[in-house]
Amino acid sequence: MIPRRCRYFDNDGEPVGAGCRHPSCGFVHPGDRDWDTALPTYKAYPHDRGRGSFRGRRDGGWKDARSPTSPSLRRDSQKTFDFRDRDASRRPHSRSSRYSRSSSRSPPRGRRSSIASSKDAEAGPSRIAEVAMNIDPPSLPTPPATAPMDHTTFSAQAQNPPTGPSARRSSHHASPTPRTSSNELPSTPPPPPPPGPVPMNPPLPLPEVPNTLTLEVAQPHGEQTQEEKFSLWEGRIKSFAASVHAREQLTELEKEITAAQDVIASSYFQTFPENTKAHLADQLQELVKKRDAAKEECEQHVESLVQSGFWPVIPPTVNSETERMQKDHEEIVRYVKDLHQTANEMKSVLGEITELKQPPMLFLPDSSDEESEVDDIMDVDEENNPVASSSSKTLVSKPLLPTRRRKKDQSEKVGEPSPTVTQAELDEVLNQLANLEAIADTLQNDSIERDRELKDDFEQRLANAAEAINARRQEELQARDEKRRKHDAVTVARIKAMKEEVNVTGAQVGELAEDMGDILLKVDRLQAELESQKEERAESMKRLEEAQRQLMESKSIQRENSEKIATLKLAVQAYVARPASPPPTPTLPPPSFVLQALEEPLTQAVRTSVQPLVEELRNDVERLVKANNSELYSTVWEKVSHPLRVLELIRARVNGSTLATTTSTIANANAAPASTPAGGNPYPSFR
Repeated sequence: MIPRRCRYFDNDGEPVGAGCRHPSCGFVHPGDRDWDTALPTYKAYPHDRGRGSFRGRRDGGWKDARSPTSPSLRRDSQKTFDFRDRDASRRPHSRSSRYSRSSSRSPPRGRRSSIASSKDAEAGPSRIAEVAMNIDPPSLPTPPATAPMDHTTFSAQAQNPPTGPSARRSSHHASPTPRTSSNELPSTPPPPPPPGPVPMNPPLPLPEVPNTLTLEVAQPHGEQTQEEKFSLWEGRIKSFAASVHAREQLTELEKEITAAQDVIASSYFQTFPENTKAHLADQLQELVKKRDAAKEECEQHVESLVQSGFWPVIPPTVNSETERMQKDHEEIVRYVKDLHQTANEMKSVLGEITELKQPPMLFLPDSSDEESEVDDIMDVDEENNPVASSSSKTLVSKPLLPTRRRKKDQSEKVGEPSPTVTQAELDEVLNQLANLEAIADTLQNDSIERDRELKDDFEQRLANAAEAINARRQEELQARDEKRRKHDAVTVARIKAMKEEVNVTGAQVGELAEDMGDILLKVDRLQAELESQKEERAESMKRLEEAQRQLMESKSIQRENSEKIATLKLAVQAYVARPASPPPTPTLPPPSFVLQALEEPLTQAVRTSVQPLVEELRNDVERLVKANNSELYSTVWEKVSHPLRVLELIRARVNGSTLATTTSTIANANAAPASTPAGGNPYPSFR
């Protein structure tokens, strides 16, 4: 398979835009050894041309001397490689050189463009997937093999020149001589390929894996018991929790260290005394030590978790229905891929017909200006050909006249007559053009008919395959529905039986719940009664203890009373036995005692009788004082009002106030209260 150049580089090896950004690109790049022999992907267009593309178009496009292969060699080589490479090489904004040259001469026919666009649209997503699967891996770099060369032809190429972009750029800038056109000098043929396969370098040895990346997972020995599994999972969970806790501590310590470093780095830290600075530095060192210890602890926990091995999971369950659906899906995918391959093969066959070179249009001269315009007719440009639409402007498959006329020196051709074309030659050319137009129309009709037949055949095959798949799916759905109906019937019967059992069990559970409720209510009531009885018993015990204590006190009092009664009996007996004495004489209390005993009642009686009289006297004195004060205030105010008026006039004169203000002030002074309120100051205060 002939490799292709990457479309992100032009023919000179210069990157188009930013260049290729795909690290696993399967196409040839300027630094690879196959760049000179690889096929160009597409011809540069104005929107993505690199430097030197205009020069290539001016010098003849793909027939430039720098192109390693000629158009004919590329046309033959494109027929040999696989159609997948043809599809993989077609990207947006990329076309083959032959198609771009033909499309620049005349517009494509509507039917052909519609068929090509429909095929491209149908094979778009699948083609992308197929290209992604069929990309060849990049080859290892190998030293270029030296092939025997003809010294007469390649005398200047005894040594392989560098093919990278930098080498090409330096060669363009280093050579001051202008490049010659492809019409003036023949193109240099490419170097022949090596006679045999190029020996490849041995593969590089695999890098050694460091010991830190190797994990030794202990293989389980036999089946573990339930206790061992519990202990294993408990240890893992504890290790995980300890690692999380250590990570949190490490994060907190890092935050504290960052804050402490910010404080030390601030200018305010320089104002602290030396002992404070030393103390803060010691604290920072302690935090760093704690951080290192927490980091080591976290790493130890993580290492223990890594060394504990994988955590077992439940093996996946095997579902026959899923496997069957997966097999059906794979079969459909395989069938669609076969259809896509068939369509691509048909497209590759039709590609040779749809990509024929469009011939240039020739304008027939009129009889009046045949001799004057014969030079313009014979001057056929390969890049810019007029498009004819009338019957007098015919289309040919290949230009019969030279593609470009050599520029001649006008100083040497001044005296020579211009060559003319006879009417017989023009008739012969017209006959040949008519025959070629008929052949082109026939080929086009045959191509359109074949495209229609292939499209109908493809649609019929696709419809048959879809009908077969739908029929098989319908049968499967019917079988599945029948199986599901049977399963649903069995399930409904089981559900009905289980519902009955659930109803019976529910009734029994309801009765049991009622009994349990009654029992619980009785238990609550009995519990309350028991608590009340306990309280009554405790109170009775307290009363019993109190009664016993009172009984002991009563017994002791009774013992004392018995002793007193016995003593009184003896005294009574002695008194009765004593002879009668004369009656005693009464004694009068002293006068001081009598006065002392009667002082308090007498004082209270006098206070009660004198209080109303004293209150009445106080009210009369208060009323008299108020009346006298009012009279005194009115008399004094009449005497003082005149000096006050004079003082007010003096103050108004000093302050420059108006007469109205003075009048209002005097009126306010005259409106003073005539009587002093109760408890108030009879004299006004002046500020």
